Amino acid sequence: MNSPRGLIILGAGASREYGFPLGTELIDELQAQQSELIGDVVGILHPSESHYRMLAERRTDHLRQFIADLAQSGRPSIDDFIGRHKDPNYRQAARLLVAAAIHRTQRAFAAGLGSGRPKGWYAELFNWLHLDAATGEPPQHVRIITFNYDLSLELQIASMRRASLGESWQNAWAYACALDIAHVHGSVCGEVEFEDQGRKIETRLRGRGLEECASKLRLVCPRNADKHTREVDQESRDVITRWITEADVIAFLGYGFHPSNNGTLGLDPKQSSLLWNRKQIATTSVGWTSSEEHRIKGLLPPGLSPVSPGWGCDPAFEWFRHKMMVPTAARSAKLARMR
Repeated sequence: MNSPRGLIILGAGASREYGFPLGTELIDELQAQQSELIGDVVGILHPSESHYRMLAERRTDHLRQFIADLAQSGRPSIDDFIGRHKDPNYRQAARLLVAAAIHRTQRAFAAGLGSGRPKGWYAELFNWLHLDAATGEPPQHVRIITFNYDLSLELQIASMRRASLGESWQNAWAYACALDIAHVHGSVCGEVEFEDQGRKIETRLRGRGLEECASKLRLVCPRNADKHTREVDQESRDVITRWITEADVIAFLGYGFHPSNNGTLGLDPKQSSLLWNRKQIATTSVGWTSSEEHRIKGLLPPGLSPVSPGWGCDPAFEWFRHKMMVPTAARSAKLARMR
């Protein structure tokens, strides 16, 4: 008997309980922290550059105008706003502000690691992946595709591994980074610093680091699925297609399974439905209306598990873990011998 192969696909809702904002909340955050975030972005400029004052004032005015237009547009997300706006310079403004905002939240998250008992599905994932430690076998076969820019999952896993096994921060972080986690639209990382005696880990973006990090973030407009496909680079698209094809059990956490979302995965909406056949799938649906739930259920290809209305990340992950807990014959025999 072979163990099922699992895939978790993460959207913004998957890290919300850890302090990272959803689309509309990020817009509010840009407004509330406007001065600090613009200061972070303008800080990229070096005082020794010619016309520094003029460049700083011009960039400040441009970013303020971007935030004002974004707030007044009424659009539900920055991606949606960018996809409709005619100013091509707004894309770079969005990347810089999003990178600055995520980095501030991520630093606060990292600073809190080790100060309390880990909670939520991050902690459940780590504990579950290490169930086989006694047998000497590698962790359960699970891959993760995430649309999130933050590295909160990797940071939490590193923190728990360091505390559980007494490893150094460097080794625990290397372990977390070696897991099969694909950030298909980029990530906000920067320099990672460790302080073992103080049991702390930090991520920093110094100098041009913020600009370099922001340039690698991809913004995707949800209006045009064909455009989505072009936004995802070929290497990421190949990884996504292969991981979905090879998976038996798939959980969408903080991101609803829906044919219109195939574009954000870089898949051709006309062909991707074949990828989902014969899979066991669960999805979170927090925030959906009853009519949306009914419509989505009607669009699911034959063989899929029904969408579970109202599921949050914790129960959806619990379903995923239950479906994955099918022991191989070899593991069962090994555990029997240990008893």
